[in-house]
Amino acid sequence: MASTSIFSFKKQVGYGLDISCEEAVSIPLNQPLKWLCARLVLTHGIPKYVETDFTNALGAFIEDEEKKYYDSRIGQMYEDLLPNDAIVDTISKFFQTVLDERSETCIRNGKFTDEDIFGQAYAKIVQSPAAMDLIQLEHSFAVAVETEVIERNRALNEFQQRIVIETQQLIDRGSGEASDLDDAVSDMQSRFHIEYEVERTKWDSRISDLKELQRRDYRSFVTSIEEQMLCSAAKSNPLRHTSNTRSVNPPAVHSKASSVSKRFEPENENNAIDKQQVRSESFNVQLGRQLRISYNLKLIQADPMDLMTTLGTTTLSQSSERSATSETSVSLAERLGNALTIYSNDLTGLIILVDRHMFQSKDQIRLAEVCERSTDFHFPELDRQLAEIRDTIDHFAANNSATTTNTGDDGSSQKSIPDDLPEPGDVYITRHTNLSSAIGGVAGGGGGVGVVFHVIMGEKKDEDRLRCLSPLYSALSAILRVCFQYDITTLAMPLLLTRRLAEQTTANWCYSRAEAVFKAVKGSMMELATLRGQVLRTLLFLVPPQLPPSVSFESFSHLLASSFQQPNPLIASIVS
Repeated sequence: MASTSIFSFKKQVGYGLDISCEEAVSIPLNQPLKWLCARLVLTHGIPKYVETDFTNALGAFIEDEEKKYYDSRIGQMYEDLLPNDAIVDTISKFFQTVLDERSETCIRNGKFTDEDIFGQAYAKIVQSPAAMDLIQLEHSFAVAVETEVIERNRALNEFQQRIVIETQQLIDRGSGEASDLDDAVSDMQSRFHIEYEVERTKWDSRISDLKELQRRDYRSFVTSIEEQMLCSAAKSNPLRHTSNTRSVNPPAVHSKASSVSKRFEPENENNAIDKQQVRSESFNVQLGRQLRISYNLKLIQADPMDLMTTLGTTTLSQSSERSATSETSVSLAERLGNALTIYSNDLTGLIILVDRHMFQSKDQIRLAEVCERSTDFHFPELDRQLAEIRDTIDHFAANNSATTTNTGDDGSSQKSIPDDLPEPGDVYITRHTNLSSAIGGVAGGGGGVGVVFHVIMGEKKDEDRLRCLSPLYSALSAILRVCFQYDITTLAMPLLLTRRLAEQTTANWCYSRAEAVFKAVKGSMMELATLRGQVLRTLLFLVPPQLPPSVSFESFSHLLASSFQQPNPLIASIVS
């Protein structure tokens, strides 16, 4: 509802002449300001040399009156809303409906890649009765890949044993000069090394081809299920899935999985975390100055390598049929829980510490071994992700290759070659959908490890100090910022942020290091929660299993409680 205000203009132009006019103006203005100015100039006969002042005065008047009008209207609407909660709900639902319609329109008009289409189809299927068909197919594909990996390891181990035996036989029957024997052994080792690399390359190529075939078949299967769901929805009939509706069948090699697994157990399977023997302690803390936010902090005595296992491990450790059926059921349940979180806002992250050279640290080697055992249907394989990261690093190094000029000892100018390796404190990220949900299970949540943060550590001890603005401190702050920005609600990290504990490591160093980590995490979380709201809800601190004798798990527990302790306000009441 509009209102009417009186605009009054008076201007003394000299020689005893005054120009004045009054006009009723409708607020808010329902026409362009220039149109109103032109009409009033003609109506009141405003001279040409006064038009600028008249226009400015009219513009200021309308702006002031419209501000008063909107302030009054908003105040009245707020007073009308206070006594009636139903109106608030109605308005909220209206805006929610408009927002949903707008979002759907943008989605329909947007351009999608194949990955976007596949992700939307997958997210729809895992919420439908067809989810178990998809999970069972994932499980059978994982069995096929793991069988190939186990066969490859067995063949390569036999090849290495044959090298050792034949070399020892050559030495035992060797005669003549020592130099001739050394040359013969060297020739044999060189020939065996070439044959070994050829054999390994053949197996790796075979496994890679199998994964590519599985990815194509898997996506075709997802597409076929989505088409069935759309046809069923169009006919208004519930979707019924039988074994005849599947368009993709697992490879025939799956039948060998159980027998091969019993014959050859993987070496690193013992590293899997045993949830019954994990030593842990949980803390609920509240951070914030005005708005307090609750977080779940947990101390777990485990190595990051213990948390990196294959999703839904398929290797059978017992020969009984009942045990095999039980393990398969657990595997399917774990895969289903992970499938529900892949495209959700509840992701899990893990921090591992690596050096500047890729695949040189034990955590990265372990990660590669685990990822190799099953196909990742949603993200590129680990080696391809690291190759892209390597290309990115090389690209930045090339852009910074305006090499600095140094002066040599002879006075000549020399160009230094830029180091294209990542620096200490740098972080690169790999994404996964085939890592175990051990973290989620221990933390009480669900889903597997979806994001792995690779933190570059320095070679020297001084470069690994955790001080403000140090490379390691900046890396930790950047990781927490990514968690808040990309819906990573659970994060696991090594408590001491060091790749190894030396024999001379003291208890004072461990406690000082842990306290510095706690304070850095606390400061970053409080700052990010203030700016972005709560996203990260659970933080797991991994205490090294091999601690010095003078360091106890309980000491870290007390240190965490004291570091995150919040003073309780004193509430006093006055009784009259």
